[in-house]
Amino acid sequence: TLRAALTLRPGYVRGHIKVAELLLDMGRLDECREELDRLITRFPDRAEAYFLSGQLENRTGQPAKAITAFKIVYEISGDFGALHYGLAQSYRQLGDQTSAAHHAALYEQHKNSTANSADPVFAEMGRLNISETALIKRAKEFARRGDNDNAEALLNRALETNPDSFAAHITLVGLYATRKQFDKADAQLDIARQLDPRHPSLFYNTGIARLAEERWTEAERAFRRCLEIDPKKADAHTQIGLINELRRRSTQAEMDYRKALAIDPWHRQANWLLGRLLLAAGDAPEAIKRLERVRSARDPSAPGILMDLARAYEEDDQIKRAATAATEARDAAQKFQDQRIVNLASGMLLRLDLATTSEARQ
Repeated sequence: TLRAALTLRPGYVRGHIKVAELLLDMGRLDECREELDRLITRFPDRAEAYFLSGQLENRTGQPAKAITAFKIVYEISGDFGALHYGLAQSYRQLGDQTSAAHHAALYEQHKNSTANSADPVFAEMGRLNISETALIKRAKEFARRGDNDNAEALLNRALETNPDSFAAHITLVGLYATRKQFDKADAQLDIARQLDPRHPSLFYNTGIARLAEERWTEAERAFRRCLEIDPKKADAHTQIGLINELRRRSTQAEMDYRKALAIDPWHRQANWLLGRLLLAAGDAPEAIKRLERVRSARDPSAPGILMDLARAYEEDDQIKRAATAATEARDAAQKFQDQRIVNLASGMLLRLDLATTSEARQ
């Protein structure tokens, strides 16, 4: 029945995903792999395809490949229970019991949550869903992709639905801080403070606003207040580390990044910043380990991460891998219209090509 539907509507992504899911359930693994390969080629931003790929790799005894697929799912959709369950299975197959136990614990924490997914057939219904929660969730996804205009529009719609939405007001703080519209950010903070004066997100987003203003002392104070209420807030440890790095306190910054990673080993910003810090300190091999963890980023942070990874591989004299990462950085930068990194990556590729040619001649 699904195949018949897909002949009528070949672009219906969810139908293809369901076919792959059924093939996996029936044990028709080669057919499932073929379906998933076609899906990922045509629709590289669909988390469901990578998630099924991870399940398939676990089923066929390829846990390392499963982990790579699950990491991409995390970058696209964030935390949800089944993802951590799959990762726990992968690490258990690899014999890494520490990581397996970590993800098993995260599964218990997130087992009632599900992945974000977009279904074209239900898009119109989604537009009719004006619930506060749905609008904020979609706004955060737009913001993560760098589309702040659409994010702001959705958050304002959420506030039309519920003017006392703490989540909408506090999300707008970060949005306005990113745009350096600090008066607007402060106005949203004032409203959020009246709604919930002890919420950790209030202090975290206060810190984000002050950090954007380069008021580092006030930003650090706000992040530490957030941690007093929620000691497991990895984001706050990461931001304190960034402040220490800006103050040229590299040793303290490294400690803060590692605190964040002790809470969330896959934290993107903490891994990226720690990798960059290690690279600057001349420890390219350790930098590579950190940057490889977040190599699968698919948002505007991707060009910077990949460029730093290319530098780390070049520093470690792994020229082929440096060229591969630089190519990925250039392609990601073109996608996100980051001309600075396009130029940097193109320059590196030219330099690496010349070095390789000269070495071959010798």
